[in-house]
Amino acid sequence: MDIAVYLPDELGARAKAAGLKFSALLRKAVTDELDRRQAIQRAREGVRVHRLAVYDDHADGFYDVDLVAAEIGYAENAKATAYLLDDGRVALYEDDNEGKLRIFENSADVGEDVLAGFGFAPREVVHVIHALGRRPTIEIGRRA
Repeated sequence: MDIAVYLPDELGARAKAAGLKFSALLRKAVTDELDRRQAIQRAREGVRVHRLAVYDDHADGFYDVDLVAAEIGYAENAKATAYLLDDGRVALYEDDNEGKLRIFENSADVGEDVLAGFGFAPREVVHVIHALGRRPTIEIGRRA
């Protein structure tokens, strides 16, 4: 299939000077996007209602939340769960007797560092990031 793609003059000139292979770049970008959408669709097939006990600091007590979402990961040691809501938002819930719930408006904001902060081990992080249709990057060692 032939497709015309518009690039601003300056960007087109830079890309041509760099010898970029437009066809291969577009093919990879389209394939990656289709794979990402398919992973998210698979995750959404498991949508159900999850009743969560959430603690409210201001009221000094718990209340129940019926979260309509698919569970996309669980951190065994931290007792934390990652959920994908129907509208693409991501919820992270810690059931460590404190009932913390955090909703992320953009799934791109849920990265490896955020998941690690919720107690997800590297293998659990990989599972969640894949379910969000992305390729995870796990850092090993320290940066200088």
